Amino acid sequence: MAVIDLDKCTLCGACKEACPFGAIVIYKPQGVKTDVSGYKNVWVFIEREEQKIASVSFELLGKARVLAGDLKSKVVAVFLGSDIKKDTQELIYKGADEVILVEKKELGHFIAENYANT
Repeated sequence: MAVIDLDKCTLCGACKEACPFGAIVIYKPQGVKTDVSGYKNVWVFIEREEQKIASVSFELLGKARVLAGDLKSKVVAVFLGSDIKKDTQELIYKGADEVILVEKKELGHFIAENYANT
């Protein structure tokens, strides 16, 4: 009896072709196709370093502004953290049309679990 380690199998089909008995059948999971035609706007996740907006975030807002112009859409800054409301005007000044602000004490320092749970 063959045992397949699903953590290592890449679903390439080599074993199916090599089997002289034709006993191997591979069922590839069908991905769910999402209709993205209704999606719009260019979102930028804003990063912070030492309680300030990271300069890379401003660079990304600039690139997003160009892309949004081509797509005729808006630039949306997604800003998570603690005590950050005071920084939202700077994001708008640097290119964001809108800011999604999530302000929680738990987001004051980057801990992946806290961000994932938000």
